[in-house]
Amino acid sequence: MKNIEDYWFTCVTDERLEKESLADLIRVLEQHLPYLLDGIINSQDEHGNTALHYVVTYGKFDCVSELLKTNHCNVIITNKAGYSAVMLGSLKEVINPKYKVVLKRLFEKGNLNCIAQSTGQTALMLAAGTGNVDTVDLLLQCGAIENINTTDVDGSTALMCACEHGYANVVKRLLGVDGCDASIADHDGSTCFSIAMEHNRKDIALMIFNHIQVQNSRTPNKKKSVKI
Repeated sequence: MKNIEDYWFTCVTDERLEKESLADLIRVLEQHLPYLLDGIINSQDEHGNTALHYVVTYGKFDCVSELLKTNHCNVIITNKAGYSAVMLGSLKEVINPKYKVVLKRLFEKGNLNCIAQSTGQTALMLAAGTGNVDTVDLLLQCGAIENINTTDVDGSTALMCACEHGYANVVKRLLGVDGCDASIADHDGSTCFSIAMEHNRKDIALMIFNHIQVQNSRTPNKKKSVKI
């Protein structure tokens, strides 16, 4: 078993790995060692990474598809840093429509509510912090909308992450989600509005201000102030 795992990781950790090679390897395991298939595919290295972690990190979405097709791939496994393959996938900007379908399948199979132990971040926060609006959109379609106001260890939300990095398109997308709270303050007392102003992004600050004003008009008895 150990020798097979070693060979498996030699293959899947190679950035040059191609879909055909992975498919051949899986086929051999299915034919000759079917009882080991689940254990091999979900085996973890010294860092807690699985084959899925590696191929997602390398952006090998053809290989991601091959692993998901086996129905043996456990997509919720986290590595020692507390990140799942779904979280790593949220960092990717995928332009190819074919690969977007694969990424969506990964998100649908995974746990979008999973929180990284070290940072408290969610997949949505990671995507928002890298400015990948299409990936943010995929996550929201697949259920990340449920944790849109979740905060990390610093008290920051996905919206705050986008404001801090100046990703206006991501801010606009998140504000379009019903229930997105733009008035939350982090542990330092900073809000989305103050973060945007601090980074001289008056365009984003204006979006935040207008959003809160609209929220207040809808709930007159629960008005929220815009903290500067």
